[in-house]
Amino acid sequence: MAKFDIFSMKFSRLYQLYLAKVVKKGRSRQELDRVLMHFCSLSRRQLSGWKRQGSVGEFVRRIYHSPALESVGGSICGVKIEDIRRPDMKAVRRLDKLADELAKGKSLEKIMNR
Repeated sequence: MAKFDIFSMKFSRLYQLYLAKVVKKGRSRQELDRVLMHFCSLSRRQLSGWKRQGSVGEFVRRIYHSPALESVGGSICGVKIEDIRRPDMKAVRRLDKLADELAKGKSLEKIMNR
């Protein structure tokens, strides 16, 4: 069986997974976009471009030095984000954490004002 590589996945697919998660819990696409734009230092136009093309690996290499994204900590799936050694994987887990917080009902204000 082939090993799954998240970094070769299209960013649009990862975005759709995050979107499904937050919408299922009553949040909106606009809220997800706002969080991603803020923490990844992207404009609406840049985020739209990533939704159309590019891999998760390319996206992460572009955003993992974002100071706002680096402020995201805590645990995701029982793993402390701070303990993850690979910067690219740490960035993906930080994105996961943001989507989780949004889906769990945390206010946008609390998410954005870390």
